[in-house]
Amino acid sequence: MVNLAAAHRLNGDEFTAASTLTEAVDVLQTTIAPDEPEISVAMNNLAVMLRNTRQTAEAKAVFAEALRLASALPSSDGGAGHDYTMMQVNASRNELVIGADALAQATGGGPTADAALEVATRAVVEAEELLRSAIAARREVRVTFLVQLPMCPLNIP
Repeated sequence: MVNLAAAHRLNGDEFTAASTLTEAVDVLQTTIAPDEPEISVAMNNLAVMLRNTRQTAEAKAVFAEALRLASALPSSDGGAGHDYTMMQVNASRNELVIGADALAQATGGGPTADAALEVATRAVVEAEELLRSAIAARREVRVTFLVQLPMCPLNIP
């Protein structure tokens, strides 16, 4: 079903892709163990489709759950690995979309505009925090990888 959703997305039908991914996540959650990385990756993909269809509040909730699940994985399967870092970047992009939408509403001025600017500011701050966390996680993965490299004798003539 995840591949079918990808096909819908490639054909420009992001609403059908989101619907198909919702079904895929439901199937994955009932058929495989909750600690399998496929669930958090599918949830991330669903959240991206929700964001792309401007369902940013729903996307934010799905990103949060995907990040929660991925952070519980061992780093070799997820955790501080590539998938988790990409989820953080995607979640931060969602926050930026929320902020951009709020700024678009703020163009009229007045109390509504002030509230929209406050939402936009909070969204940008959340996006920055997620990106900083993603950068830190990538650094941790690199250090862990370097520490785990086996020591090989150098053969220098």
